[in-house]
Amino acid sequence: MQLIELTQPVAEPVTYSEAAAHLRLDGTAQQTLIESYIKSARNVAEAYTRRTLMPRTFRLVLDAWEPVVILPKPPVTSINAVSVVLSNGSSVAVMPTAWRFLPGEGHAKVLFSNTSALALPGIAAGGITIDYSAGYVSAADVPQAIKTAILLMVGYLYDVRVAVGGDFSPTLPLGARALLEAYRVRRVG
Repeated sequence: MQLIELTQPVAEPVTYSEAAAHLRLDGTAQQTLIESYIKSARNVAEAYTRRTLMPRTFRLVLDAWEPVVILPKPPVTSINAVSVVLSNGSSVAVMPTAWRFLPGEGHAKVLFSNTSALALPGIAAGGITIDYSAGYVSAADVPQAIKTAILLMVGYLYDVRVAVGGDFSPTLPLGARALLEAYRVRRVG
């Protein structure tokens, strides 16, 4: 199983204005730096929680049909396409009547009613793809605790930007970790 990110988010869950207010900064002299910290903090929050915060699309690549496929990086909002590569190299769509999408806050699933009736992949690896959309609809929908954790991480990155030697710790700040813990998606299986 391989997960490929097809699109990047077009916005961040925290704006520059929110981060600047948190850091007590005036003006935009450091806007590029702070925006890079926001993006880095979002990436850390997503990795820790195993969630997608801002809308984007993914492709899950499978080698063989499974009756139940758990989609990583929730919240999953829609299934865009399911397809299989045939032995002649062509890709065919799997009709929506052959599968069912079960959304969920933690673990969204795709159920295939009869995998033996589906076309077999014509290649040994990566012959089945599921394209889907995931992420909260907008920044306003991202839980406040996650946004606060991002602000704490931005503050941490801003404070240690000139740290040298043993003063720099690349770990997640404890306050941010505590805020994110409730939103962490647990692994299944």
